[in-house]
Amino acid sequence: MGCDYTKYLSPVGQNGDRTCWAACISWWLSAQALVLKRAKKSQDELLGMFPVQGKGVTPGQLKVIGDSPSIRMEVDIWSSDLFQARSEDVNVPVVIAFNYPRIGGTHANVLFNQNGRNVWAMEPYYPYPGEDGKRTGRYVQRPLSFYCSNIQIAVGRLPVAEVGITPA
Repeated sequence: MGCDYTKYLSPVGQNGDRTCWAACISWWLSAQALVLKRAKKSQDELLGMFPVQGKGVTPGQLKVIGDSPSIRMEVDIWSSDLFQARSEDVNVPVVIAFNYPRIGGTHANVLFNQNGRNVWAMEPYYPYPGEDGKRTGRYVQRPLSFYCSNIQIAVGRLPVAEVGITPA
């Protein structure tokens, strides 16, 4: 098991109904700053840096954001099957963009501390449905299969091979 991030970081609630990606990247950068020399960025800073239009961030847009020198996140776009096959040890936080039918489109979480086929997630869309600007986010444990209801999944992680999920 990796670091118990729940002891060191509070969840980040998304500010708007389509800003889950910014809340997740903000939390992810804070997690990296615990052990690496990484700059933290607030959700509002990220929204200003990367204006995403439409129904939230797509896997391709997450890849563009991750490639930014200020983020430095390696983003791969995998099939659901490949994600389940490669996610044997999700202990270092990874950002995942996936289809979440309950909220009607693409959504993002940060996954960490895998235990068997379950992972802990930082879920920014809480309380549901909640009110923009007042969500707190929360930690929740879910099965990996929860994230596999669509063909493509974007997985963002530190750009090193030893982070638990390895590239294809």
